[in-house]
Amino acid sequence: MVDRTKAPQYKIIENIKLPQIKHISFDNKIPFHWVPGGLNDVVSLTFSFRGGAWIQPKRLVASTTLKMLKHGTQNKTSAQISQILNFYAVNYKSGTGDHHSRITVVLLKKHLQPILELVQEIFIQPAFADNELKINLANRKQDYLIDLQEVETVARNLFSKAIYGFDHPYGQYALPEDYDNVLRQDLIEFHKRVFCRENLTVIGAGNLEQQDINLINRYLTNLPSGTKTQFADKPINPEKEKNIYQPKEDSMQSAIMIGNRTIDYGNPDFFKLYFVIYALGGYFSSRLMANIREEKGLTYGIWAYIESNLKANHLCIEASVRKENKDIVINEIRNEITRLKTGGLRDEELAIAKNSLLAEIYKLTDGTFALARYISYLYATDKDESYITQLAQAIKSIDNKTVIDIANKYLCFDDYYKVIVG
Repeated sequence: MVDRTKAPQYKIIENIKLPQIKHISFDNKIPFHWVPGGLNDVVSLTFSFRGGAWIQPKRLVASTTLKMLKHGTQNKTSAQISQILNFYAVNYKSGTGDHHSRITVVLLKKHLQPILELVQEIFIQPAFADNELKINLANRKQDYLIDLQEVETVARNLFSKAIYGFDHPYGQYALPEDYDNVLRQDLIEFHKRVFCRENLTVIGAGNLEQQDINLINRYLTNLPSGTKTQFADKPINPEKEKNIYQPKEDSMQSAIMIGNRTIDYGNPDFFKLYFVIYALGGYFSSRLMANIREEKGLTYGIWAYIESNLKANHLCIEASVRKENKDIVINEIRNEITRLKTGGLRDEELAIAKNSLLAEIYKLTDGTFALARYISYLYATDKDESYITQLAQAIKSIDNKTVIDIANKYLCFDDYYKVIVG
């Protein structure tokens, strides 16, 4: 009989073995990365176009262009497109980042041909109808105005603006009036620039046979030719003031964001710092969680992470707390960073943090569809599947001396921006 009074033993995950990933080039040189496998006939296809907020002529153009693709073509109305997707039980998702615009469809393999036909039409013949555009922008503006009542939304906006500058794509955020300034012609021009074969990468997952791959190839051959998007460097102009406070009288909560820009993926210390930040606040038993949530009960959650982008990275610590506790929480964050720099992690704490992060990596890559989603993110930041192996190896090899060295080298609390809203 299991003794419930004793915690189960844990052991370090020794190996993370990725499923096989196949790399194919279609006839028109569109790269296709495919994760075979799965237990049924469900397949996933992600169409990732190189182009996002980094190159948009005005705010919201990239995201609006992608959202409007589903809202009508030259031959089908928005309602007809929705009917087709519902009839074939297709899970359709879209998302725009700073550098890529992605559409993912999950469907039964037997419905591949009609959905590929629809996707081709969406990509090549969008209508961008004025009435649909006005409705889309009006609805999103209302949602955004509601979001702006949340202290967390305002804090995220101010934090990004502070560390990159509002003129930088990573530091920009929408203003309510931006929803009134997007024109149909903006979408037409952005679509022509981005949605071409030179900008497309396809990531697939599932039991695709050669005839299915041939079908995908055939429906992508009609994509127009264009120029591959290049992401020219843009100046970063951070704000001089690092202590930013915006009160909100009707809020009981304060949102806290602390951090700054940090090293990029090419730095040999990147994976070590990634682990140190994770140990500080990346999981439920992390330093910040154990102290500020579990011991002192000052927040439901507090997190530390590295946001890794194509052109720059930043580290951030964020939490929502009762406003009368904000100064206490900020002081405790400082204290935990100091403790990490002076004493590092206890042996058991180091082992638990390692195993927890390895388990998260394993979860992200465990299975056909999970791995396909993850490599879609990696390719969007100019990484590949070797990133996963490098990260796992770095985690397993790190020791407490390295933790202390990295914390002292990169965790500079006094140099961090401290943004408080509420």
